[in-house]
Amino acid sequence: MSDMDSPYFDYNIPSFCFLERARKQLELFDSGSIESLFYAALELRTGIEARLFEYLDASMGDNKKKLSGLSKDYVATKLLKKLSAIDPNSEKYTAVYFGKDRQHLEFAFEYTPFTKQLAEYHGMLGEILHFKFFRNNKDWYYKERLFEKHKVKSLLDYRDWLEMVAKELEVVTRGDLLKHPAFDQLVDEVVNAG
Repeated sequence: MSDMDSPYFDYNIPSFCFLERARKQLELFDSGSIESLFYAALELRTGIEARLFEYLDASMGDNKKKLSGLSKDYVATKLLKKLSAIDPNSEKYTAVYFGKDRQHLEFAFEYTPFTKQLAEYHGMLGEILHFKFFRNNKDWYYKERLFEKHKVKSLLDYRDWLEMVAKELEVVTRGDLLKHPAFDQLVDEVVNAG
């Protein structure tokens, strides 16, 4: 919580911070705070956007012209296409290990690619965050699970789905590297220099 005497609020915006807040909201939902489910969806949606922008910012570097053009975008599927166009390697998982040999590793860096599935979840999360969601679910069931024969979902079904989205975002945010390491370029430069 922020110090109310301070003129600034402490609100961290790295993607993993949104993920942490989403998990706290899911815990609140589990203890009976129904509205926390929707706050969790908002935090997850924003965390997905944050991670994409972390990757885009790292991939674009100092290219201010391209960076300014992204300020209007928020649709994850479109942002992911831009990331793939800027850095075709961004779709590949990579781990870089440092040490004397495989048995004596000192440390490692990991690049975890952003997935198409997570970009699609971003759009699906938006469906939960509009009043239309409540209008479409007038006969709501809070305690029961999905009624198969009626195809009616409960909030518990959505809670399970939000947990799945959180796990996917957790995988994407665990990597240390925000840009795929381009070792092919480094090797080419070393070879051509010699």
